[in-house]
Amino acid sequence: METPKKHKHHKRPLPDVALTPPPRVLRNRERLLPLPRQNLAVTPQKEMNNNYIDFIKEQKRRLQEISDAVQSSRQLRAMREAKITRINYENL
Repeated sequence: METPKKHKHHKRPLPDVALTPPPRVLRNRERLLPLPRQNLAVTPQKEMNNNYIDFIKEQKRRLQEISDAVQSSRQLRAMREAKITRINYENL
């Protein structure tokens, strides 16, 4: 008895869409493209030190302002609590 012949699987031609990579691949390729580097202006060391000192002074000033605000807030709260205590004591 003769065995039946197997059907040959023919490869379908790929559609034209398959020739272009998906957008994700294109984005990755764009990410890998080297960007032209701009020449960065190098700040001299002395100027950097002066800028850093100015920055530190500004930070100290801001911290002092915050500290003063906190201190005055604490003083106001203490005065309010003392007033409430005095009123409660007088009402006894």
